[in-house]
Amino acid sequence: LDLVLSMLEELKDKGLEEAEVEFSKQHRSQAFPFQLETHARRLSMLLDARFLGRPPDWIKSYEDRVLAVTPEQVSDALRLCIDPFNLVITITCTAADVIKEIRALPGVSEVLVQPYDCQWDPQPAAEEEPAA
Repeated sequence: LDLVLSMLEELKDKGLEEAEVEFSKQHRSQAFPFQLETHARRLSMLLDARFLGRPPDWIKSYEDRVLAVTPEQVSDALRLCIDPFNLVITITCTAADVIKEIRALPGVSEVLVQPYDCQWDPQPAAEEEPAA
């Protein structure tokens, strides 16, 4: 988890290499037709576009818009949208095995433990290590 958070921070600070952006653009562009392969998927996309107030050519112009994205736009979006110190993180594990390490991570303000065999009760974990 510490490694993931540091990687998110680095991604926010440094952005992506131009080659990474280009690879992602090509992948999204080439994968897009598969999202339209059935009538149900096309209808779903059309309804989503209409519901979200997209322009009438939103689906037809998708690939052109993706290919027009610049590395600078990607970096700006990453800086705007990623905050590794303002996250809600969910971990499925045995709490007793990791709770001390999680609490020790920088910026952790609260740790909730939900036993798998109990109804949801959003209470902070007790200071002692849980049995489950």
